[in-house]
Amino acid sequence: MTKNKVWANYEKRLARVSDYIYANLDDDLDMVRLAEIACLSPYHWHRIYHAVYGETIAATVKRLRLHRAAGDLTHSQMPVLQIAKRAGYPNLQSFNHTFKGAYGIAPGRFRTNAALTADIGKVSDIHNDSFDISIENINQFTLVGFEHTGPYMEIGKAFEKMFRHLYAAGHNIAEPVNVAIYHDDPALTPQDQLTAYAGVIIDDNQPISETMTQYQLAGGEYAVLGVSGPYSNLGQYYEWFYNVWLKNSGREVRDAPGFDKYLNSPRDTPPAQLLTKIYLPLK
Repeated sequence: MTKNKVWANYEKRLARVSDYIYANLDDDLDMVRLAEIACLSPYHWHRIYHAVYGETIAATVKRLRLHRAAGDLTHSQMPVLQIAKRAGYPNLQSFNHTFKGAYGIAPGRFRTNAALTADIGKVSDIHNDSFDISIENINQFTLVGFEHTGPYMEIGKAFEKMFRHLYAAGHNIAEPVNVAIYHDDPALTPQDQLTAYAGVIIDDNQPISETMTQYQLAGGEYAVLGVSGPYSNLGQYYEWFYNVWLKNSGREVRDAPGFDKYLNSPRDTPPAQLLTKIYLPLK
């Protein structure tokens, strides 16, 4: 069996594990059970998983549960204790300790800060120099990746699928340029019907998996908003970009999709230090 066929076989096995994790985040994710799903020994499958994703399975589960918890704190009124139990923590003390270790602040303060951040989408007297705004002229480029349907907070599943396929094809993905295109407005579209695209910029000469789709982004002039912090806050920055900056800029949007470019990875970067650029196409 060739190297690519071997890794393609591993990709299928890891896909089953990834799907199971996302579908069962509320459950006790036993390592032996995950090994059975992967059809590999506990020792070997975990090393293969780490090689592909750059983090242990325990780190993945912890990151995804805290990411979801951050979304619950930002976008819901769910009691913190309920969020803690949903994330797999038996009490507030253990949840507060772990969440603060990852996000830098306690869950209650994170919720308060998120509420304050939400106000940026409604306050019209915030000046442009309060944010990192630039106008860039870019060339068109092609992405390869996968479509995503469902809550935007779960687009990581499509990115993980993309990583597996690129790894199986032998790509060097140590420092990928990840891009997301969000097609719908969450204020108008039910969460389970939201559509997006998770892609990566790679060398056009490199082969890609036949199951991956290509997406060409148009070149031209874009307004670019640079932000830092958890992905759960990006919706509020989108609101400000459209409702405040665009309204007062004297510019018009072009008939082309905007997109996010992620400059670092949640696998090895604390949520408070995540860097994102939001691109808005201009006429």
